[in-house]
Amino acid sequence: MRCYLNGLVCLGVAVVSLSCASSSSGAAGGAEAAAYKKALGTAALTDIVRQVPRIFNRYQYEIERSDSSPSYLTVQTRWNGRYPLQDEISAGVSEARTRLVLTARARARSGGTADVRVVELLAQNMVLIGDSTGWREGVMTPMFKAYIDGIADVLKTELLTGVRVY
Repeated sequence: MRCYLNGLVCLGVAVVSLSCASSSSGAAGGAEAAAYKKALGTAALTDIVRQVPRIFNRYQYEIERSDSSPSYLTVQTRWNGRYPLQDEISAGVSEARTRLVLTARARARSGGTADVRVVELLAQNMVLIGDSTGWREGVMTPMFKAYIDGIADVLKTELLTGVRVY
């Protein structure tokens, strides 16, 4: 009986912990609203290393940090100040800045020898509202999503044209 009660208590603690974790990640509001993720498909690691810095530079994003392990690569840009888009201006935004984070995780090999990665782009948005001096997470407006979609499309095209199986 005691073992049964201990099991129920552990199960109750686990359920409460999971429900708190899920509600806190959803309740953050700003975290989900201030990040926009785009799947870019698969690419060879050599193409990612060669193409991503060139494309980020084309859009005036400077790479701040690049971390890699045998199974995971992260490329993060500095915050890039930009003019607010029209729908952001309508919402009272006076200044905006964006940071891009590209991740590439190893995919199970499918017989070839190429190091193929699954690539995603995450865009983070920070804004100043009116005369405020404090940056806050910006909501992903339709125009902002279209801006990021344009960058993502260029990345996807350049990376997909480079995938090779040896």
